[in-house]
Amino acid sequence: MFRLYDDDLNPETNANPLEPPRPPEEQAGNGLPHESSGITSKMSDSKAAGVGNSGKEPRTKLQTFKMTLSAGGILNCLGMLIMAGMMIIHLDQTDFFSVCYSLSQAMLFFAAAVFVFIMEGRFIFPRESDLQKNWRQKLSVFLFNKLGLGVFYFWIGALIMGGKNYTHESQRTLGRCIGVLSWVLFAGNILTSCAMDRATPEGEAADRQAIGKPLDTDLHFDEQASRV
Repeated sequence: MFRLYDDDLNPETNANPLEPPRPPEEQAGNGLPHESSGITSKMSDSKAAGVGNSGKEPRTKLQTFKMTLSAGGILNCLGMLIMAGMMIIHLDQTDFFSVCYSLSQAMLFFAAAVFVFIMEGRFIFPRESDLQKNWRQKLSVFLFNKLGLGVFYFWIGALIMGGKNYTHESQRTLGRCIGVLSWVLFAGNILTSCAMDRATPEGEAADRQAIGKPLDTDLHFDEQASRV
């Protein structure tokens, strides 16, 4: 007699009747199946544990220092706006040329405040297009912005501290405070432009690809654990 039903032809066990039957699951040395998926899930859970509830990695000390500099830049921006308003309210009316100079300087401080607000705001609230750039593009843009802001802060500090057409003592005091803050921001931006943060995943992947190493080196531990 012959068998009317063959388990090898069962579509649930073998979807393609022409293919040979599937071999049983490989057993480890101790007779138990591999637990590589469990190890992988544990590693992914441990990696996710270092990430906050917001889904973002915690800031490093250098990133915190950069954010502090940006906050100081926003404060400097507000000070320049106040200075521009004070110069318009209390114009130097010695002669026509003094009035023109005071108005032009007030407009210059207003434009400088807007420029600082835009540049520092781009760092505090980055755009989606900036986040999609690779690490080399981010580094070049960061160096250009920080070096440019450093030179700008030095110039605006020297300009606003040495103003000779201030009509009130409050303007001189505010100008000196803004000047000192601008020079502190100048030094901080120059220092951060020369400092490097820890390597990003994009940068590490690009470096591994450039020297011919595989990109999935994190799975090396899983492979070793599965062979135990």
